[in-house]
Amino acid sequence: MSKKFASTIAGASIIITIVGLLSKAFGFLREVIFAAFFGLGTDFEVYLIAAVFPITINSVLFYLGQNYYIPIYSNIKYEGSKNENELFNRMLRMFFFAGFVLSIILLILSNQILSFYLSGSNPQIIETALIIFRIFIFTIPLSAAISVISAHLQAREEFSSPALAQLFANLSVILLVPLLGRNIGIVIIPIAYLIGNLLQLFYLLNKSKKYITLDFKAINKYQISKINTAANASFILIILIEVISQLYFIIDRYFYDKVEPGGIAALNYAITVYYIPIAILSVALSTAIFPSFSDHLQQKDPKDLIKKITDSLSMNAFLFAPIVILFSFYGDFIIRLFFQRGNFSKLDTQMTYSALRYFSLSLIFYSVYSIFNKIFYGARLIKHLLSITIAAGIIKLVMNIVLVESLNHDGLALSSSIAYSFLCISALIVLSNKLQISIQWIFWRSILIYILNALISYIITQVFVELFSIREGLTSFISILFFLSIYIFNMYLIKDYSISLLKGVWISYRTS
Repeated sequence: MSKKFASTIAGASIIITIVGLLSKAFGFLREVIFAAFFGLGTDFEVYLIAAVFPITINSVLFYLGQNYYIPIYSNIKYEGSKNENELFNRMLRMFFFAGFVLSIILLILSNQILSFYLSGSNPQIIETALIIFRIFIFTIPLSAAISVISAHLQAREEFSSPALAQLFANLSVILLVPLLGRNIGIVIIPIAYLIGNLLQLFYLLNKSKKYITLDFKAINKYQISKINTAANASFILIILIEVISQLYFIIDRYFYDKVEPGGIAALNYAITVYYIPIAILSVALSTAIFPSFSDHLQQKDPKDLIKKITDSLSMNAFLFAPIVILFSFYGDFIIRLFFQRGNFSKLDTQMTYSALRYFSLSLIFYSVYSIFNKIFYGARLIKHLLSITIAAGIIKLVMNIVLVESLNHDGLALSSSIAYSFLCISALIVLSNKLQISIQWIFWRSILIYILNALISYIITQVFVELFSIREGLTSFISILFFLSIYIFNMYLIKDYSISLLKGVWISYRTS
């Protein structure tokens, strides 16, 4: 693969898409391995609790590096500065040092942080959690450095190296957990992550060594002013939105001692399955239908904007309505297919399926919100998005407290669904009012039509299965295929608009 190809927009898009799919596949394979080796056991739940804080920080640091560094670099480069490498080296040192200091602080506070989550647990559980937590926090400065190097390479249109580097962490876990998991136990996971981060950093350092210098002289005042200018209010608001969005997992972990054993682990596997169609379909949909929505907002072209939004809402509901039914009624088969092997038992499948059913209630809403989220940024309604995000976080916490007593881990899943649905509906209302576009009718109409069709298709499928007395082992698989066929046939029969959209995409692809 030539550097010239990788530096073009088309080439970069292809590389990032392929590696992104590989990364998601590796991430899912990682969860399958976790399920086989650890199931819903106490050790795995301890890992989930101990790891959530450092992993959240790493995610925020990565986002911060991308969105903080690249605009500054572009600004300096655009104005003809010759000090891009100086900027890179200063930022690299600054991020790594900040990550290192944060790691030391977390190391000092590790007992207090884990006692907050594991109060009342036996000393052995707390000791295991401390080991996992302390190994994980040393990935923080590594992730900080990785973020800046990746951003620098991307800013220089060197896309392939940062994209490939993303695979190292999961690949390390995929290889080391099966090899050493039975001997070392749950501690192998943070060790594998740490090794993966080190490999990722060494790989990126090698790819960027021509830009790195050991000269520690300070950057000049002109560049410092650029750094300060970039840290504007909008950027801080975006970071707050991302941080708050990551808090759901941290909030859930606090209720570890209030749910049944295995409940937190079941939530983890259920949310992994829940996010698969969102990560694949919603991202693809928003990329395909909204490549120019920012232009329409800037040009104040409401007709085209409304058409793109309504097309997106129709297609989104068309794609996700049958998945809601699949998760709700065939979720046990899906969980069994993905996870039920090794230490992941039939009971574990039932607990995970139960949580998945509650998560699936919000699937259409959350998938639509992922599209609305882009419109908020394009329309520069960041303060409104922050308000919605904060309100949803508060709802999540309150609903956890209310529902956990009666529904246990299912209550935590239901509270997430309520919060996700709130995000979508409140975003719909704000966008309709602020942009003065009428999209509420098409939103509710699309959901009603496609969910109704999905339910009718499910009922027809059940009648078919009972009528022909299909053998037990094949029932779920054949039912899913028949259900999807009936669903698509019904839409084709009524000449649904989404079918026309799909035909248009296919024709464009064939003629491109």
